[in-house]
Parts: sequence; C-alpha cells; structure tokens
Amino acid sequence: MTIDRLPKDLRFADDRVSFFLDPRYGRGAVLAGASAVLVGFALPFADSRGVVASALEVAIDGAYNLWMVPLAAIAMLLILAKRRSLDAMRASRGAIVALSLGALLPVAYTARRVRIMAALESADLVWGSGLVMMVAACLGTAVAAVFLGRRGRRGF
Repeated sequence: MTIDRLPKDLRFADDRVSFFLDPRYGRGAVLAGASAVLVGFALPFADSRGVVASALEVAIDGAYNLWMVPLAAIAMLLILAKRRSLDAMRASRGAIVALSLGALLPVAYTARRVRIMAALESADLVWGSGLVMMVAACLGTAVAAVFLGRRGRRGF
C-alpha cells in the first residue's frame, strides 16, 4: 500500500478500533482509569504507627474482599479488549459503570474497618495515596464510561 491510497480526511467511516490501546471513542479515559486502579492497589493504602501497608498487603493479610478491586479493573480492561466496534462499546457502558462503582464498595468497607481497628488501638491513622488514587480512578472511570463509544467532534 502506498501513501497516496491513504484517506485524505480524518473523518473517514471507521467505526472499529484495531489496536487495544487506541484512545479514540472514549476508550482512553476508561483505559487510564482501570490502569490507575491497578496502580493504586499497589501504592500505600494506610499508615498507622509507622507501618505502611498497600491494599495488596491488606488483601493478603485477611481483607479478602479487596481482591474485587483489581479483578474489576482487569474485567474493565478485558471488556475494552473484546469490544472494538462503536455499538459494542456503547453496549458495555453499563457494565463498566457497574464494575467501577462496585469496586468502591470493598474499598469503603475495608477503609471503615481499618479506621475502627485503629480507633480501638488508639493509633493514629493516615490514609495513603493508594486509597485516594483507587477512589478517584473508580469514580473517574464511571463518569468516563458514559462517553464510551461516542464519536468526538472531529470524527474520533
């Protein structure tokens, strides 16, 4: 294929993406949000008495409900990997909203339990950047999912 056969206008009728990391049609924000949830899971979740623990460490130490958070993020990435057409992306909006908001439930429940346990021990508790990042990424992904599969003003 030569360069003169390529489309001359960006508004060609392309309603599919071929590359998984293609940020067009609202996919970029959902990809970034799901990835940020996974990164936040490994960052510090809480700090009490000089002991810093990530959500990963808290999940390994007994808060098994926190495993739903990375599983939800991976499920969102798998949905994006399988849904390549605009219609399929639009059809998956509800699932991504439900997954991202559903991932907040174990985070909130575990944060509440950690706060209660710290209060019972009279320990100072400082929330870490991982908790903030997971909450912000889940909420941002839920909002971004509303725009999934939508064409922008310039055709992408």
